[in-house]
Amino acid sequence: MRAFMRYFLSSETFEVDNAAIGAAYPAVLDKIRRKCALVGVVGLGYVGLPLSKVIAQAGFNVMGFDKDKAKISALRSGRSYVPSLSDQELAEIRPRFEPSESSEDLKLCDVIIICVPTPLADDRTPDQSSVVEATKLVSTLLREAQLIIAESTNYPGSTRAIIKPILEESGLAVGRDVFLAYSPEREDPGNGTYRTANIPKIISGVDEYSLHLVGELYSRVMDSVVKVSSLETAEAAKLLENTFRSVNISLVNELKIFFGKLNIDMWEVIEAAKTKPFGFVPFYPGPGIGGHCIPVDPIYLSWHARNVHRPLGIVEAADTINRAMPRLIVDKAMAAVSSRLLKLNRRPRALVIGIAYKPNIPDVRESSALAIIDLLKGHCDRVSFHDPLVPELLAEGDTIRSVALDVHTVADFDLVIICTDHDVVDLKVLEQADAIIVDTRNAITRRNLNCKHLVKA
Repeated sequence: MRAFMRYFLSSETFEVDNAAIGAAYPAVLDKIRRKCALVGVVGLGYVGLPLSKVIAQAGFNVMGFDKDKAKISALRSGRSYVPSLSDQELAEIRPRFEPSESSEDLKLCDVIIICVPTPLADDRTPDQSSVVEATKLVSTLLREAQLIIAESTNYPGSTRAIIKPILEESGLAVGRDVFLAYSPEREDPGNGTYRTANIPKIISGVDEYSLHLVGELYSRVMDSVVKVSSLETAEAAKLLENTFRSVNISLVNELKIFFGKLNIDMWEVIEAAKTKPFGFVPFYPGPGIGGHCIPVDPIYLSWHARNVHRPLGIVEAADTINRAMPRLIVDKAMAAVSSRLLKLNRRPRALVIGIAYKPNIPDVRESSALAIIDLLKGHCDRVSFHDPLVPELLAEGDTIRSVALDVHTVADFDLVIICTDHDVVDLKVLEQADAIIVDTRNAITRRNLNCKHLVKA
């Protein structure tokens, strides 16, 4: 007769067949429940570092691994490089958080969480090299009784098709000797209301044992946990979240152009529409899309759909519209400034305000402002930028530094494009400017400013 062990989870009873599962499952479960499991986090960027913080704050010891030695050096010296973790917060968790560049330390970990980037390659296909590299590294160090959690965004089926086989190259069986879960990251840099711990955490497992283990861990770390039935459901949920945003941003961007032809202010249209208390969610136009999710996640979804011969027309159209916005903004700006430059017999000088991909953060990943700067270079004698959160930018091997924003500086430019309106940027100085002001964020109107030559774009 087989022996069964009965485990009681938050609201359910879970029976384990000891003969089938062996000793690995209860060993990991016991360590998680007693908070003596050592948690390893692979990748200490915008996702991995905040996640390390909340796990350490929950009472677990955390080993943070990153191959970037500069990051490890900064953390060891008490300096954080991501806005969502202050130096003070880093100091508070240091008794439970140990940064390391030595992959050998992962052997000590009972739980290993993979938080590496999944960007797009140059040909705009998914670049999964970091996930593959990290998983291969983990596989070479794998031992019995470990839980592996993937957090990196990927297409539905990728955890099962890519990560699981690599882990099993170790000779250990996933679901018996080691366990595999997927829990998509949901970080929103700069969001002061929703931070890592209070964002509902979606969890899934390759089998019921893996699901229960990841549930036991994150129920002790996060405010709420959302269990789904499969790895694929969790992967799809993450892509849906950001594809939803991409499609709706493309809609308002396209309507902004159309309504502009009719002399209708899109921003006023949105303010009127959002008074409807049901059935409408406001999205806002801008110079394009940016960040680590919205420009990337829909492409993972549409790429996978094409591979299975089910192209997603709406998703692909949204990407086309959003990627076209920087050029449309520049074309509108050049048309607005061209007539006055005929008198000067030279090309314009342009200033871009705000190059981060959204307000109040220093993150320039996939920022549309970078595309606008590149396009302006083909039309202008000089292109500068002002961003107090991004003091310098490396472009084509050269370091470009943010210029001051004052009356004297602005007077030297013929064209000013507002791409990102950080709260700390005082745009009032633009009221005295004789330059063409192209506002892609409705910032001038929202701040009740009065500019002589304002163009809404």
